[in-house]
Order: sequence, then structure tokens, then C-alpha cells
Amino acid sequence: MLNDMYPKGPKSEWLRQAEDIESGRIRTGNADIPGLLDWLKDMNWPGAEIIAKFLPSFGRELVPQVELVLGSGDDVWIRWVLVALRDSFDAKFWMPLADDLKQVACRWDAEHAHVEALYLLARHGLADGKWLSGALDGMKRIEGAKPDAYAEIDLLLDLSGVRERAADEQGMIAGFLGGLADAMLSRPPFRDWRF
Repeated sequence: MLNDMYPKGPKSEWLRQAEDIESGRIRTGNADIPGLLDWLKDMNWPGAEIIAKFLPSFGRELVPQVELVLGSGDDVWIRWVLVALRDSFDAKFWMPLADDLKQVACRWDAEHAHVEALYLLARHGLADGKWLSGALDGMKRIEGAKPDAYAEIDLLLDLSGVRERAADEQGMIAGFLGGLADAMLSRPPFRDWRF
């Protein structure tokens, strides 16, 4: 088992330690998850990519520790953890983290952790379509339309029909309100207030 802080020792040994963890020469368990996630604070560190590929082997046991990462406020670390895990799990893994992902998505950061969070919410249908579309539009207004950064999210929203359904709902509401207004205007004024 590892200690709470990892990687340990001189940086020149980190790659070998990661390889030993991956191969099983260094045994790990659920208690080691926080230390292994610490390794992802900088994906440029030696062995970080190996650890990123190894972490999904813990499955749903990662959820409570990922929740702590999402609440840490360390946008670099949050982004790297989301990037490392984004393709490894389905909606069932991410569902308990949906509120935390929304908080990250609503908080603009220079590291683009907010973009990764919004991507996961859209990819797995973990937020209302109008909310997703509004959050994406808000990001574009803050940062300017950067097609590269938002292309995947735009595509997910378009493919899932989120934008179309949101427009339909807005149209239905506008139609209802317009019909209500027409009905009210076409009626004679109500003058008899007696009960």
C-alpha cells in the first residue's frame, strides 16, 4: 500500500513507480486512491499518464475522491482528473457527481475545467437541455466563440436534439402565452365584480 502522498521520492523515480503500480509490483487498494489522484495534479509529471490509465480500474470507488477533487477549487487538477477519466466511465459513474460538475461548469477558469465539466454533463445527459445550452452560450459570451473548445459540446447538444427540444418548448410557451393574451383581449372587459 502507498502512503497518502504520491508520487514520492525524487522525480527521476516517478516513472518507474508508476510502471510498478500498473504492473502490480506495487500493490494498491482503495485507500490509495487519494494519493494516486494527487499524481494527476500535473499531467506533465513523469508517470502521470500511466496513473491516469490505471485509475479507472478502481471503478465506482473513485466517485467520493473525485467529488473531493471537484470541490477543491484547484482548476488545473480538476481539469486533468476530468480529462483522464472522461472516456472511461458511463453516466452511472458520473451521475452522483452531476451537481459538482454543474458547479465547476458554472465557474469560468483559465484551465478550461469548466469546459470539461460541461462536456461530461452534455455527453451523459446529466443536466436539463436548456441549462446545458444556456451554460454553453454563457461560456461563449465570456470567452468568445472558440470553435475548437466547444465543438464537441455543440455537437452533443445538436445530436441529442437538446436545442431543438428547447426551441420547441420556448415556441410552445410563447404560443400558449400568445393564445392566452388573445383570449383575454378578445373578451369583453369584466365589469361585474359581484359574487
